[in-house]
Amino acid sequence: MFSDPETAEVIKKLTDSQNYQVVLDDNQLGIKHRNEMAQQYFDQWKDMTGIYETMDRRDKYIYEREMIAVWHFGLGLQLKYFKLGTDEILENADSPDSENVKSTIRSNTDAIVSNYGFYLNLLDSEKAFSTDGLNEIARGISTYFPKLIQTYPDADYSELLQKIEHMEKRSKTQEIKSALAGVKGLLPHAEESTETA
Repeated sequence: MFSDPETAEVIKKLTDSQNYQVVLDDNQLGIKHRNEMAQQYFDQWKDMTGIYETMDRRDKYIYEREMIAVWHFGLGLQLKYFKLGTDEILENADSPDSENVKSTIRSNTDAIVSNYGFYLNLLDSEKAFSTDGLNEIARGISTYFPKLIQTYPDADYSELLQKIEHMEKRSKTQEIKSALAGVKGLLPHAEESTETA
């Protein structure tokens, strides 16, 4: 727990993005090796996501800081993980422009966009977070979602846009609303969606 000085250092180390960046950004290593390492990090992250979801008797998250830190670690990791996967597919493809390859890459892109949508599901339990926790979630939205859109500008964001618009209406927190509005403004076709709403 972050509240305990001893365990705080362990959690900080476990959720430090340098853990994966030092390996996944090392172009001296082969893409296959880096992709295998990315898969290991991704699997460990998935295991970590459920550890801190415990709530108290008031339906508040007991370990919200830890849970959000794990999520932020995963959002950053996935940008590297899915990009390496795509790069390896293209590197090994006989015909990178084939429909089969394009379909696989589209599927990977859809997966990361969907995974980012899961982060927004935290807001389904907005009342379970403290003000500080909601501010951290807003920071995560403002930090990682623009990077997702920049990395995958041609992805299908229609479902994510619907989720953002739904959360904007439901949220009681100005920081969350502002973060969501900022991301929405970056999404392709966001103007069309708000005009038809």
